[in-house]
Amino acid sequence: DGEGRSCPCPRAPDQRLLAAFKAQLRHLIQGEPPGKPYSDQALVTVLADRGIKLARRTVAKYRDQLGIPGSAQRRRMARLRV
Repeated sequence: DGEGRSCPCPRAPDQRLLAAFKAQLRHLIQGEPPGKPYSDQALVTVLADRGIKLARRTVAKYRDQLGIPGSAQRRRMARLRV
């Protein structure tokens, strides 16, 4: 009868893939030029070139989850360090 069972959602992300996407994102941001951080759209393009196709808003969501500020704030932080 199916009571008490949850139906697996076909769109639920695989946790290993999600962790790999976030690791790639963190790696890209850590390697960006200090005074010229990548925008979320630029990150989408670089990830797509590596075979990872994500929407800009998804990249922004993952970046936020990693505790990484947006490009404008990263640019301001880089200027303060100089």
